[in-house]
Amino acid sequence: MRIVLAFLLFISSATAGYAAFGIFQLGVAGGGSSSLLLEDGFFLLLEDQIRVGDVVKVGDKSGLVEQLGLRVLILRDFDGSVHMIPNGNITTVTNLTRDFSYAVLSIGVSYHTDIDEAVTVLTQVGADLRRDPQFATDLLEDLQVVGIDDFADQQIKLTLRVKTIPSQQWRVSRELRRRIKKAFDAYHIAMREGLQPPQERQESSPQVPTPSAANDDTAEKLASLPTPVRS
Repeated sequence: MRIVLAFLLFISSATAGYAAFGIFQLGVAGGGSSSLLLEDGFFLLLEDQIRVGDVVKVGDKSGLVEQLGLRVLILRDFDGSVHMIPNGNITTVTNLTRDFSYAVLSIGVSYHTDIDEAVTVLTQVGADLRRDPQFATDLLEDLQVVGIDDFADQQIKLTLRVKTIPSQQWRVSRELRRRIKKAFDAYHIAMREGLQPPQERQESSPQVPTPSAANDDTAEKLASLPTPVRS
């Protein structure tokens, strides 16, 4: 690969020099200019902007980089779809897995929630996750509760994030959501107005009599009625 890049760099310099004097212009794909080769795929490789195995966004497409050539970038989407993007069409690349990543979550709580208590619970969930051997190697820093991010119609939005190794932010996010739901249920923290935790719903719900209890109640009422007098 280094030999190929060195050769292409030589071609780039030579082409730029000759083109300045109008001697020749390198053609690609039957008459295209050298910019497709030298300015797109070549510099993606030379500058190490993205690598095979990275997860990137290009325009409205995203996926795992399966192949990075001089002419085409091939992405594999989460659902298995393959996106083949000509390098000449690439204007912006967002690398989601370069060096490190962040798992960023927006968690809603009701307006009746004690915000300080919610922050304490979220922080504890993050600490427990980092002590878990199954996730400890994925996390680079402690979970950070950034604070209140929005006042929505039925909930207050809290933003939190945690730094992870590349490509593990989605796995960490899913596990955090699972643990936060269980912790909020345990501490009776509603995630929006009108939504009660399971235990509170059970305590506040009216008691529905069983058929046997209803029959006993009916029999008791009938027994309390005065006995009709027969003439």
